[in-house]
Amino acid sequence: MRQRLFKGDHSDIAASLNNVAFCLNALGRSAEALPKYEAALAMWQRLFKGDNEDVATGLNNVASCLQDLGRPEKALPRFETALAMRRRVLPADHIDIRISEFNLGRILPGLRRYDEAEPLLVTAPAAIVPRPDASTKYKQRVLDALVTLYESRHAAEPGKGYDKKAAEWRGKLAAWQATTQPASQTQRAETAVPHEATTRSTSGGTD
Repeated sequence: MRQRLFKGDHSDIAASLNNVAFCLNALGRSAEALPKYEAALAMWQRLFKGDNEDVATGLNNVASCLQDLGRPEKALPRFETALAMRRRVLPADHIDIRISEFNLGRILPGLRRYDEAEPLLVTAPAAIVPRPDASTKYKQRVLDALVTLYESRHAAEPGKGYDKKAAEWRGKLAAWQATTQPASQTQRAETAVPHEATTRSTSGGTD
């Protein structure tokens, strides 16, 4: 309907493309989601020259989808660009910056870039876990990422104490889980990177 109402590029069409892709990805159909995410991003880039929050969201979602499809090298520069853009257009303490830092931090251990990943990930729990608007699954993912970071680094560099850091974060994860559900039901978080739906007209406002 939006494509019939608005000819050519329009922010609402881009938002709809993004949301269709979001739903496809949630259904496990990432390969079908990717071209729609890419189309939404391309339209936002044509509509908004230079830095823009919607462009940053589009970059994040394309990167997340690429990571879901096992293409981290392709995802990495898009995560980096999204983070740099958000740092330029948003207040320094904005939650979207922390989310972009977390997304970038999660991809780096798989590329063995542990020193870069650690400062991005260690700040995420304090910024995200206390927030009432963050889902329980997302909060668990934030804590779990630090366990994964130190487990991966211990496997790559044994004998340097990273196993102890992994154990420390497993303990913090377990303690947090105990406050949200019975201990018998706790489990490690899924590994998919969260995508961002667009639930507004994208001509203004925040993600």
